[in-house]
Parts: sequence; C-alpha cells; structure tokens
Amino acid sequence: PRIRTYREGGACLLHLHVTGSHLSTMRASEHTRAHPYVDAYEKRLPALQAAVASPGLPWGLLHGDPFLDNILVSGAGGSEFRGFIDFEDSCAGPLLFDVACCAAAACFVKRAAAAEAHPGDAAGDVAGDVLDPSRLAAFLVGYSSVRPLTAAEHRCLVPFLRVALACNCTWRFVNFHIHNREAEAARDSYLELELRLRHLDDPRVVAMVGAMADSLPKGAGGGADGGGGHDGGGRG
Repeated sequence: PRIRTYREGGACLLHLHVTGSHLSTMRASEHTRAHPYVDAYEKRLPALQAAVASPGLPWGLLHGDPFLDNILVSGAGGSEFRGFIDFEDSCAGPLLFDVACCAAAACFVKRAAAAEAHPGDAAGDVAGDVLDPSRLAAFLVGYSSVRPLTAAEHRCLVPFLRVALACNCTWRFVNFHIHNREAEAARDSYLELELRLRHLDDPRVVAMVGAMADSLPKGAGGGADGGGGHDGGGRG
C-alpha cells in the first residue's frame, strides 16, 4: 500500500496549517473566532507555512507525534530508549518535523529548574517552560550520530520547532474549544505549548539554538520529497 504524505493527513494535522483550514475553522466557530489565540496564530501562520515550504529538506517516514507519552523507555531513570507507540499520525514528510516535535516535547523544563541548572543562560522573559540547553544538545548530538542534519535542516531547526509546537498547541485548542467542549478541564491545555512557542520568539533563545545547530556535523542534503516539491504541507 502507498504511504500517505503529510499533505493527506498525519503529522499532527500539519496539512491543516499549510492550507489554512485550521484558521478557517477557528474563525468560523462562535467559540473561538474572537479568541486572542486565534489572532496570535493568524500572525504566525505565514512564517509557519514558509518553514514547511523550505526547499531541500530531506523526506522520509515520520512517526508524526513523537511526544514523551508515545515513547517507551527502560533502565534506571528511563535511560534506555525502547521504541515508539501510537502510529496514527505516521506519514511521509520532512524528517525535520519529527526531530523538532520530539525536541519540543522532551527538551523544555520548568523555569526554576533551568535557572538552577544553567545560571546565566538564555531563558527568555516569557512565563512558562524554557528550552533546556543540555537536554537539547544531548538530543541533537544523539540524533546526529545516526543521521546528521543537513545544512538546510540546520537553518530550519528553529522554524520547525515553532511548526511542531503550533501543530500540537492548535490541536489542543481546536479539540477542546470547538470539537470536545465538554472536556472543560482540558480547555486551557494549549497554554503550556503556546508559552513554549512564545519562548522561541526570544532572540537569545534563537541564537542559542542556532549556535548549537552550527556546532553539529552536517550531513549530505537531498532526499525524496514525495513528489511535487515542498509546497504543501502529536498533540502531547
């Protein structure tokens, strides 16, 4: 059977961002059309779409939602990776999406813990979780030891972190504000990821991630894009 691409589904409904369908849904609903999140999302959307359309990104098979609750580990403190579960978001697409999604899920910590572990590092001024340099470095070095990121992926790392967070954040927002409003306890669950997204607006954080990416070895570019270039085109 043919593997679908993200343009057809999967990858935390990435195609709904690329086509603008999520924005249309939120503007059409009486529950969300005037919500501040929708205004903020609309401002971000062109940059998110441009990131996904970036040329030269290698393609492959994506898990699509590699958040921590879909990862199996064992050993002391969960130190040994065993595999993934929940493949309903699997599809073909830019491999950087899974890298960014997993980093967005696993490499943020509470602000107090970050300040204690890395005094003086760029934490940003936005409330909420912050990107932990040691976690991100360990993740990127480990991943790159198997498949080094290409130069194009280095350039797109921060934009794709924003893409991955926007996908998961908007899924929570739409799901619990429109489709499943009865789950009132989950109504504000999107805020955790929106604050992480805002954290990535801080120039100091962007510079930190960029420097970390630049320190990694670069792999060869290329890779099938599923046909037709890169123009189209987790929840935690």
